[in-house]
Amino acid sequence: MIIDVHTHFRAKGIFEELIKRGLTRIVVDGEGKRHVYDGDYYRHTMPEQYVEPDIEKRVAYLDQHGIDIQVLSTPHSSSYPSEHAPEIARMTNDGLAQVAKKYPKRFMGLASIPIRNKEKSFYELDRAVNELGMKGICIDSNMGGISLDSEYLWPFYKKVAEMDLPLFVHPGFPAGVEQYTSYGLVPIVGYEFDLILAQAKLIYGGVLEEFPTLKFVFSHLGGGTPFLKGRIENGWKFAQDVPEKKTKITKPPSYYLEKLYFESVSFYKPAMMCAIQCSGVDKILFGTDYPLYPLGDIPESLRMVRELDLCASDKEKILGGNAKKLFKIS
Repeated sequence: MIIDVHTHFRAKGIFEELIKRGLTRIVVDGEGKRHVYDGDYYRHTMPEQYVEPDIEKRVAYLDQHGIDIQVLSTPHSSSYPSEHAPEIARMTNDGLAQVAKKYPKRFMGLASIPIRNKEKSFYELDRAVNELGMKGICIDSNMGGISLDSEYLWPFYKKVAEMDLPLFVHPGFPAGVEQYTSYGLVPIVGYEFDLILAQAKLIYGGVLEEFPTLKFVFSHLGGGTPFLKGRIENGWKFAQDVPEKKTKITKPPSYYLEKLYFESVSFYKPAMMCAIQCSGVDKILFGTDYPLYPLGDIPESLRMVRELDLCASDKEKILGGNAKKLFKIS
């Protein structure tokens, strides 16, 4: 079984709603391509399946490449301002649930939660999981400035841990985003820096010590965190002496880092092997970032896993076995 845990889907009407609320703008160039901006910052250029998703075409494409299940998510919904977030999350979750209901053996959804609206976030979490059947949650690596170690999130983490739901962490806009405006560098490298920062704060901030059963899945192989494992480990003593905010974790950072799951979008074999050595093959999940080609590419993502220097059973774990266990897929 092949399970793709990193795929995007936007419900009908979401873009129109975001534009109406001033949260997104779309610029059409001379070639008719649609470019998505958040404020002044370029996010991505929309492929056909992102502009007007055709589920039948999507299923046919999955069949062509042997993908059994896609886990659908809509990133950035957790980052919208509190006055807009509840309605955007509701529309998003309803759209995902509709697809999963129509094709229950091919798609499952991750809930969008209006994190910045504390009053409504728990309501939408309960509705999305218990009424709509969502199997996990999609959040950003920072949510409008709320970092993953923020105590603002601890009541949310407590509830998620009680519900035993995986948290899929998609990159958010990095700090200093204006430095990434050239060449479309926000999604190419800016996202990766924000993922690394999020994991360092999550670990040093003691979130996984306070909530040891939380299951975080970081996209894009963690953005490069496995490469920095030794530095994060050796920096522990340094982080204990910082005057402004000291780390108070009681175990070495590697203990918590090895609890994290990583999704496989990378396109670079040595990076994949580094992530496997960091946390173990049981913590790697297959993903494609479909349909955001070329940063998301199903054939290339499959090829990368299949060409890894691993035994067949370990490749099967990455391609589907680990996700089947994590998301409790029968």
